[in-house]
Amino acid sequence: MPIKGKVGAVYLFETAPHSFDTEPEKLEQVGGIFLWEMDLEEVYGYSFGRTPNLYGVTTGWYVVARAFWGDRRLFDGVGETAFMRLFIEPGPRMGCLQGYIIIPELAGEENKINEQTIYLKGIGKPKIGGVS
Repeated sequence: MPIKGKVGAVYLFETAPHSFDTEPEKLEQVGGIFLWEMDLEEVYGYSFGRTPNLYGVTTGWYVVARAFWGDRRLFDGVGETAFMRLFIEPGPRMGCLQGYIIIPELAGEENKINEQTIYLKGIGKPKIGGVS
């Protein structure tokens, strides 16, 4: 079942992290997305013990957005790794899902809202985050 939200932010970073499980230290926003849906790719299986248990393992994730904006760095960053925050909680806490993505080929104008659907492929597993 997809998770839906209204806005998200795309960031580039100076130094690649040692692991996709950590947040980059220095982020610079280069774009944003609007009206997004995130879904997980999972593999399911059973484990058998005293009782059989169904389990799921996340193998990937992706985001589909209906509109986006970006500056020149986002448009020039095709194929590069970026960091994304998908805001799910309004208010001062601004809870989010966050993780790494590959910047796709983008058509449109820089520094304007482009009303076209884009597909963003996640790397690793998304994490729960928040800006205090």
